[in-house]
Amino acid sequence: MHRAQDASGLAAPEWLSRLLAWSSDPGDSSDLRIRKQIGVSLAAVPIPVFFLYGGFYFANGASGAGWAAVAGGLWDICCLLLYRKTRNYTLFLRLFMPGYQLALLAVHLLLGGFSSSAHVLVYLLVTLLIAPAIAELRQVRAWVCLTVVLLVVAGVA
Repeated sequence: MHRAQDASGLAAPEWLSRLLAWSSDPGDSSDLRIRKQIGVSLAAVPIPVFFLYGGFYFANGASGAGWAAVAGGLWDICCLLLYRKTRNYTLFLRLFMPGYQLALLAVHLLLGGFSSSAHVLVYLLVTLLIAPAIAELRQVRAWVCLTVVLLVVAGVA
């Protein structure tokens, strides 16, 4: 496997180097470039996980949760393709994060809610940890509110 080295001398796989180069624009400030690289990378990481979990759920007879997981992976792919076409990072974040959270809520509810799948909501909370690294404070506040609403829905359902 061919590996590219960055300025620190650390080697990265070629596909990761291309993804990081593709995620930002040459005119971006260093802060925005890092935000974009982290955001796009974090959108790409859950794609295989969604499909693996979808296959696991299908194999164990939870086809509803399987379809919700596959839909989450497809949503991530669509968000990345839209970002590639428009280069609008704000739109990308506005679509990716809520879609990711809604897919996780759907999996949670289709697996039976808190009684049988409370662990799925942990992934929902992880988005709050990464949000300050990839978005502006205003967007982070909106995601905190959305997460609270989704947790209430998960608790009531």
